Amino acid sequence: MEPSAAPPAAVKFWEAIIARDRDAAIRNVASLEVPLVEASPFDFEEDSPRSGETIESGVLVGEGTSAAGESIIPSTSPLMADTPSDTITAWNSDNDVKVVVLKADAVCGVRVVVKGEKDYLVCALPLVGADRCKVGTHAKRREKSGLDISLPLGGTPGLAILVRGSSQAKPRVFSRPVLPYTDFPISMRGEDVMGLLTSLNFPARVWKLLFEVHGGYDWMEDLAIPPSERRGNPRANLPLLNIPSPRVGAGGYDPSGFEAYEDDPQDEEGGNTSPTPQSQSNPNPPSESYPTLSQGVSNTSGRCSRRGYVKLSPRVFQHC
Repeated sequence: MEPSAAPPAAVKFWEAIIARDRDAAIRNVASLEVPLVEASPFDFEEDSPRSGETIESGVLVGEGTSAAGESIIPSTSPLMADTPSDTITAWNSDNDVKVVVLKADAVCGVRVVVKGEKDYLVCALPLVGADRCKVGTHAKRREKSGLDISLPLGGTPGLAILVRGSSQAKPRVFSRPVLPYTDFPISMRGEDVMGLLTSLNFPARVWKLLFEVHGGYDWMEDLAIPPSERRGNPRANLPLLNIPSPRVGAGGYDPSGFEAYEDDPQDEEGGNTSPTPQSQSNPNPPSESYPTLSQGVSNTSGRCSRRGYVKLSPRVFQHC
């Protein structure tokens, strides 16, 4: 996710969550205006992108500025074209809802409607008895096809968004997006963070945007670092300049960074090491030629200054 494409208030929400600052989280969400969720006219082969990523229709999801300098309205990723109407209605309700913690081995996780390939409503009843849902048809479907929601395996929890009107007797969640605990650094998986998240109440489409803006484990680690030190900051972690130099230590140097010059067959050990005759071509004019000690330049004037230098040219001096 490009940082400039994410709604700043949504990013600040996650910063507030990291800081365990409930009031700041609520204030940032209050400044968000999330448009209604819509179904795409197309069916995508892959999952819907996170906020800020480009999708096949060419729409950039999230707030920011396009390459042409146009303002981009913050929005959620579109639903699949075959999304049931009741699912779209639930997403666009203005009623506040919570997020809940679910585990694959402790929740029904079966879809409550047949229609919809990826976007639909899911039963969130806890398993009872022999790990079965109270709803008989759900129990059979779960045994046959497994879960219809992408929760982590192995008992790792994940956060899902509740549907408006859900109750303890009939809890339902959206099939996606889901935030697994593995998208949070270990220090953020405790009750202080997860308990804070599950205590908040926002409309479902706002939660959808917040989930889609979430950039994963490394992104959350970066948010916990002061802004000037984050990986996305141009002043943070600047790469070292790869400037070739023969003074790199006893191990020698890497000649690949230097320009290739043709070797003089006489400049080998035991060969001729005298200065290049003036009759040979010189790529620099005499006035711009800066001789060095290794070139054996003689002191034509024979005069040495009080500071121990001989002036060879207007800008070149040599110890005498």
